[in-house]
Amino acid sequence: MTSSSDSGALALVYRMEAAARPGTDRRAQPARDLLLARVRGEFSEMPCLSLTIPQAMRLFGLREDICRRVLGTLVTDGVLWKRHDERYVSRAIGI
Repeated sequence: MTSSSDSGALALVYRMEAAARPGTDRRAQPARDLLLARVRGEFSEMPCLSLTIPQAMRLFGLREDICRRVLGTLVTDGVLWKRHDERYVSRAIGI
């Protein structure tokens, strides 16, 4: 598992790379990929992990918009499932 300082560093890299290119696509693909891998890894290491948006924001050190985008991408990719109670869980367990 990665420390919270690592997730904060990833979020900082994500924001810095996005800010470095005003007027272009704000997404920094390498930083985005690292962030997706980090979140995917947490759910893989802890298969029973069940997080709401506020909990995920705290765990990964992300702003709400970025957190929603990351979790939404992982839902679309079939890694996570968004339950009816707004919690995100690994598709491997799906409860």
